[in-house]
Amino acid sequence: MKVLIAANCNWKVKGTDIAIYALSRLKSEVDAYIIHYGRDFARTLALADSLGLSLNVLPKTSHQEIREYYWNADVVLGSFGAGAIGMVALEAIACGNQ
Repeated sequence: MKVLIAANCNWKVKGTDIAIYALSRLKSEVDAYIIHYGRDFARTLALADSLGLSLNVLPKTSHQEIREYYWNADVVLGSFGAGAIGMVALEAIACGNQ
């Protein structure tokens, strides 16, 4: 299953580290992708590596082109740190992914 972490890699605001911990428990079942974006990006890669989770890094792209990333994913992960539905979730739903 292709899983895309599409949120800004900011542990405090977006909770990207939570996504990494969760995906590491499913590492044999997922093909994980992450967009190269955010202040905690290097920390996120290091955490994934320490947990044995391989992340495929995608370049940051425009809002017009990010739909390609959404379309190619089976699951799109957005924010784990904020309680409200975010833009990533709305964009993914609009592209047909949840």
